[in-house]
Amino acid sequence: MEIADGVHRVYAARGPGVYLLADDDLTLIDSGFPGNGPVIAEYVAGMGRRPSELKRLLLTHAHPDHTGSVPELKAMLPGLRVMAHRADTHRDGEGRTLVSYLKVFGATGLPIPFLRRVEADAFLEEGQVLPILGGLVVLHTPGHTPGSVCFYLESRRVLFPGDNVVNLGDYVGAPVPVPGTNLRQYEASLRRIASMEFDIACLAHGQVFRSNADRRIRRMVEWHLSAPAWLRLARVMPRALRFGRQSGFRET
Repeated sequence: MEIADGVHRVYAARGPGVYLLADDDLTLIDSGFPGNGPVIAEYVAGMGRRPSELKRLLLTHAHPDHTGSVPELKAMLPGLRVMAHRADTHRDGEGRTLVSYLKVFGATGLPIPFLRRVEADAFLEEGQVLPILGGLVVLHTPGHTPGSVCFYLESRRVLFPGDNVVNLGDYVGAPVPVPGTNLRQYEASLRRIASMEFDIACLAHGQVFRSNADRRIRRMVEWHLSAPAWLRLARVMPRALRFGRQSGFRET
């Protein structure tokens, strides 16, 4: 589905949102669960484009639900360059740069979903402007993971916040903290996001905010930063569990 001019969401892809940016060439943001390679290729073909036009795969962070289809996409498309922030990578004993969560997921050569090796070809840097649809800005927003990034497409006023914000149907807020989360850094990143102006937010978890996205997220951030930790968890946990059993939330 086209969300804004040149900005698509591959809704048939399983797992967190997979977004496609269509310019002279094609760029993916995140890959979702393992098995999405053929689904993404089919979507590209349905646009009248060739899968070989996919030149970049940008990762918002190293969690395996976002990197799951990277190995198969790399096998299908040898020219595809995978890019991630340096803080979510490590060098293995053979000198490869791996995008890996906890140095386990995405770090082995075993043909097991979520464990297969995910290699990075290049790094994303704070303030970097990628030559996509007039300029896609990289914002380093650590906390959820050390190398979490957002992408801002200024020409369309579209933000891709990764896992910094979730939409669980009746709840818009922060994700549940996981191993590797740094809450101090995360809150600083939320403040940065709340200071920005954008119309559309292409969320990884939950549906797209197609209007007034900056105001909605700003209200969430204000509540999150003022509420005690126990209340935040009490609010999100039951909704997160229920969200895992539901699908089809409408776009807002």
